[in-house]
Amino acid sequence: MYLNRIGSFCINSSKRLNFSTGTITSSTTTSATTSSGSPFFIIPPSSSSTSSTSSTSSPPSEFRKITNPLKSRLNASTIVMQPTTSLIFPMLFKHLSPQLERVGNPYKILDLTADEKYYFNLFRDVLIYFKRQDVQLRVAGGWVRNKLLGIQGGTDIDIAIDNLTGHEFVQMIQKYYSINNQILFRNYIIKSNPEKSKHLETASLVMKDGLTFDFTGLRSEEYDEFSRIPNIVKGTLISDSHRRDITINSLYYNLMTTRVEDYTLMGLPDLENKIVRTPLSPTLTLCEDPLRALRVLRFSNRFSFSIESQLYESLCSDRVRDLLGLKVSRERVHTEFTSMMMSYKHAIPYFKTLVDTGLIHSIFPTQGLITTQDWYQSLHYLEQSQHVSNIVPDQSIQEFILSSIFLPLKLKYQNHLDVFKILLDLKYSKKICFNVSSTLLSYEILKDPIQLITSRPLEHLIDDNQLFEGSVLPLLKWLRHNQLWKNSLWTARLYFYVNHHPVLSRDDQIWIDAQQIIEKEIMPISNTKFCFEARAVMDALGIVNSCDIRPAIDQIMVYQWKNKSTSFSLDHIVKNQFFKIT
Repeated sequence: MYLNRIGSFCINSSKRLNFSTGTITSSTTTSATTSSGSPFFIIPPSSSSTSSTSSTSSPPSEFRKITNPLKSRLNASTIVMQPTTSLIFPMLFKHLSPQLERVGNPYKILDLTADEKYYFNLFRDVLIYFKRQDVQLRVAGGWVRNKLLGIQGGTDIDIAIDNLTGHEFVQMIQKYYSINNQILFRNYIIKSNPEKSKHLETASLVMKDGLTFDFTGLRSEEYDEFSRIPNIVKGTLISDSHRRDITINSLYYNLMTTRVEDYTLMGLPDLENKIVRTPLSPTLTLCEDPLRALRVLRFSNRFSFSIESQLYESLCSDRVRDLLGLKVSRERVHTEFTSMMMSYKHAIPYFKTLVDTGLIHSIFPTQGLITTQDWYQSLHYLEQSQHVSNIVPDQSIQEFILSSIFLPLKLKYQNHLDVFKILLDLKYSKKICFNVSSTLLSYEILKDPIQLITSRPLEHLIDDNQLFEGSVLPLLKWLRHNQLWKNSLWTARLYFYVNHHPVLSRDDQIWIDAQQIIEKEIMPISNTKFCFEARAVMDALGIVNSCDIRPAIDQIMVYQWKNKSTSFSLDHIVKNQFFKIT
């Protein structure tokens, strides 16, 4: 929020700080008044500064002069105060907030949908009907940020409310609508224990058209050393805005004034300048709730914003990395990580930032087995995999991305690296864990046959005993028990691409042909139904123990594959003795 509309602040009733010109006549006196007469207090830059030697000077270092991003409209620049506790008393904001609330941000017009307009008007009408002019409703957080960025489509809207609990306001809506016997919403949920925190009682509304509104009170948070779950107490607009993870998420849209409000004084400039920063000390903010570290990376990559330098240093610190593993559940880490790893648009820059900051070691803790250099090799494979992903369907991209990341690690550490266990620890489903780990174990079976099956007719490969035994037979056996052959095919393609195979790394058509040949010609042969009952085979061959029948069945299947026949009899098998019983 910009302060140039507030006017000037009187110091000692004789000297003045003007926000339009950026001049100050004295910084000695700590007591001051606004143009409306409300007192506030400023800590001088230095305790030794007891007087001023000039009548007019530049603004002190406590104030940061920025160019208004909409200067062409307002033709003005502003002085923005940095609200750090070492410079400004909390009482300043206590008395200043009413001024900020009235000023709002008059030049930001949000593009509301028809449904949003309807419900916002409804909420205002409810307060008017019950004569609760003392209550202010403000949309908070991501909805405001997205609107200012021109992003539509959000269905979850958080509304901060003062002088009422969320539950009380929902009850008022119910009473208001009961007059016309209309049903506005499907259900609502009370989210807090009223016995413990009556003043923080919140509620959610799920509207019939799909919109969800969460009504919460203004809050302040206190954190325990060993937990990221805060103790929540009733707060003010200042405390509520400064408890947010980053400044661009600390903006409000006042439903009563229809203005955007910025109580950190940094949210709007940071949004305009594409900067991610924390309202308070970055180290304190991240250590209180280390999940914010991953959220910082998510928002930075999602919007292509730069990370403020001090915040980036905190992200790289060992303490934040350690606390991320100590205080944040694996389920929450999984949610943050997977939200950015579903497509290449975000996966590559997000994964790079994780490796650059070292936070990747908290995502995949391996007790020092995997080094930072190893993760950079994974990043290289991930970047290259995008170039060979053209035949990978969208529903398989997530698994292909994970396979790309772990392929070089599996090549290096072999059986010492349990990919299934690592992914399961990050709360991936067992299906995904199995698919990725199986792909990494089996893709090598395709490395040799690919060029062969795309260069010669399949009949020739089957008739040639040497080629059949060396390449086709292992492929047929593998395909019979592997439904993930496409995943392995894509991973094999990546391997050859990264390692610059003279033919297989560049010729896309070979891989397209290989997939079609396997799918239409080899898979039907591999899936040939075994033509005898196991008991009949045991009786015909004199096998007593059922555990000994597997070699016989395998050899009969080979005979079926090679002869493309299912019509021969067991007598034919015994008579010709084309295999040896062990």
